Amino acid sequence: MNVGIGIYSDLEAECKVHLIVKAESCLKNYFKHRDYGPGIKEITIGFICERDQPGFEKFSEKRKPRYSSRRKVETIMGEPVEDIHNHFSYSVKLDEASYDLFVQSSDTQSLSLITAELIEGLSSFDKLPKKVKNFDVAKFKTDMAELLKTLPGQL
Repeated sequence: MNVGIGIYSDLEAECKVHLIVKAESCLKNYFKHRDYGPGIKEITIGFICERDQPGFEKFSEKRKPRYSSRRKVETIMGEPVEDIHNHFSYSVKLDEASYDLFVQSSDTQSLSLITAELIEGLSSFDKLPKKVKNFDVAKFKTDMAELLKTLPGQL
């Protein structure tokens, strides 16, 4: 299984992006050889750590969970790059108070905020469509939560 994190940050939070990259690296290594069934093979988590700017809130809002059984990714010229099968994506976002704490805290505290947000985001799996069969959601959520709880101590 492939798990990745797409990072959306502003300049103020840029100094803490390396922590999200570290969390993603741990997730990739942990889930690389794990299988929870053919229903989902790839998971992408959008991690939004941006301060809302008046008039531009819609650009940094949390996106709804999305499942696609097959999707072709193409270049601008229409050339196929990759074929993605059984992909689930969702996003998490730091609220204003968490964002301020994230930017101003130590790396250990910031990593704790990241993991707490990722654990909270696991509720997105409750919104999986019924067509997703043969995926052990409960086991995946348990494994993910247990892994994330150990991350702040690995800094």
